[in-house]
Amino acid sequence: PSPFTRRTQLPQFYFPNGKVAGDAEAAERRAMQVAFDGCEYRSDTEALVGEDEVRTLMNEVVGLPTFLAEVVFEGCHAWRPTDSPKERLVINPRAFRKLYDDILAGFPTYRRLFHLLRFNKFEKFLRREHLQRVVDLVLVQHTGLNFLESTPQFQVRYLETVLERIFYKCAKRNPNRLYPKELEQGGLLAAMRKIDTDEDINSERDFFSYEHFYVLFCRFWEIDTDHDMHVDSEDLLSYGGHALSCRIVERIL
Repeated sequence: PSPFTRRTQLPQFYFPNGKVAGDAEAAERRAMQVAFDGCEYRSDTEALVGEDEVRTLMNEVVGLPTFLAEVVFEGCHAWRPTDSPKERLVINPRAFRKLYDDILAGFPTYRRLFHLLRFNKFEKFLRREHLQRVVDLVLVQHTGLNFLESTPQFQVRYLETVLERIFYKCAKRNPNRLYPKELEQGGLLAAMRKIDTDEDINSERDFFSYEHFYVLFCRFWEIDTDHDMHVDSEDLLSYGGHALSCRIVERIL
């Protein structure tokens, strides 16, 4: 027969949601079961998954930073059992398995992060309000930022600065939209993993460094002469002894 009449089965070469190793899901499900078997707290009929177990699952199964465990708790409808000695939040193993099956299984880690942060399954990109949750969790949980607890006004400025740095570096297609692949390509996923294991917040230099934020804020405060938290043309024209011309200011703004 003619070679043109034979059908050739080509292997899949395009993976719109990212390529995942074939045996990865089986390994993740085994790790999931091990974590469930080791649960400290149990009801009369089954194990209940607490914070420590969810952090283990985030690290060994999901492959995302452990400080996002609270997002998983919300997605699994966590509750506080009345007979829990520590009055801690727990989730049902079935709820975690459902979350895994619905939005995590078969997806690369950047897609998993996107699925956890979006507000509904129809959203195709993330906005600043989606990423705000990440920075809020970093502010609450990272030991390198504990000193900000007494200065909520600086927490707000830190959050705003980190969000702008994320979108400036990662959002290449649209400055106000962050698409799934950009979470990885822009380095955000790697940065989140780094601060998850490093007590020095300043060792991450692309987004979360407090030292970088402080330098940026001080320079902003210097330019914003009337301290209304907005840099306008008047502020720029007066900066540096009127060193900037009107044409330069127009191009900046």
